[in-house]
Amino acid sequence: MTAREIMMADRFTVGLFSLNASGGVAMTTVPERWRAEWNDIRAVVQIADSAGLDFLLPLQRWRGYGGESDPRGVCMETMTHAAALVGITSRISLFATAQTSILHPTWTARALATIDHASGGRAGLNIVCGWNEHDFAMFGAQDVGADRRYDQGIEWTEIFSRQIRGDPPFDFAGKYFSITGAYSSPASIQPGGPPLMSAAFSPAGRTFAAQFCDVLFTTISSIDNAARHAAAIQEEAARYQRRIRVLTPLHVVCRPTTSEAEAYYKRYATDYADAGAVENYIAENARSGKPALAVAMRMQKKRISGGFGSFGISGSPRDIADQFVELKRAGLHGVSLSFVNFLDELPYFLEAVMPLLESAGLR
Repeated sequence: MTAREIMMADRFTVGLFSLNASGGVAMTTVPERWRAEWNDIRAVVQIADSAGLDFLLPLQRWRGYGGESDPRGVCMETMTHAAALVGITSRISLFATAQTSILHPTWTARALATIDHASGGRAGLNIVCGWNEHDFAMFGAQDVGADRRYDQGIEWTEIFSRQIRGDPPFDFAGKYFSITGAYSSPASIQPGGPPLMSAAFSPAGRTFAAQFCDVLFTTISSIDNAARHAAAIQEEAARYQRRIRVLTPLHVVCRPTTSEAEAYYKRYATDYADAGAVENYIAENARSGKPALAVAMRMQKKRISGGFGSFGISGSPRDIADQFVELKRAGLHGVSLSFVNFLDELPYFLEAVMPLLESAGLR
């Protein structure tokens, strides 16, 4: 199956998130934290591929968050990461991430089309229109402003999409991009092109996702919150005669008993929280045009240290499976999972939780 067929299939989609970055989504100093060493990444990817998981979603970060553990200080670049995984996988969808103010759409189209051919149609793209000062400074990139980032993203996506689909050479003169004779050969081998994902959260971002993307990757704070998000984005997509699938990132602690899981969550997210990294993360959001979000973050530091603000699930295999069922009932189409240590924890999740999801009809 192609990445588009996998991501748009009528079933609950399960993948992995942030495998390519140190710390994953945890800001913790526990000794067993994820180091993003290549041999470990390769082992986890092959486990996920063999187990039938649907996709691998990397994050793109060019500088870490400091503190004692410097989460995401090690981050494999996502396009070359996906390319490197082609030869050691056979069915799982391989996403890359492109920041629209850093990577040019013409280069991105050619690079992703190459991965698509090499993988037999398993490439996908996460489009990021956001901003953070440290990443931009490393490229000498300019921020167009919070109110214009998605206008820039629209131009970027149009240029990228026309090339990845194999349109004949074209010129484009916009406010943010001006190109002449652009085309990509090879183009994507997937009918309709590779699936496009966005992690947009603002109203402008949601509109962008509804118009141009196949998948919205959005954080939630509760099951009720998930239902509201899912309903709102489907209503938005319907305005453009489109359908969009809604996924959320989850940080997971699964242990044989609920008490064991809760004890470990406390250990890594409270007792060993990387307070310096958490403060740096909050401060960055405050400076990037999200002061209200930064204020909210200060009231939920455990959730940030536990999973960068993503929704956390801890408990026994039955606890985890039951909450997956609730997420599906709320209107979500899938999840992307992160663990404190993928290699240590993923095998038990696959062994103990996935059969329960199959029994519940999610898989």
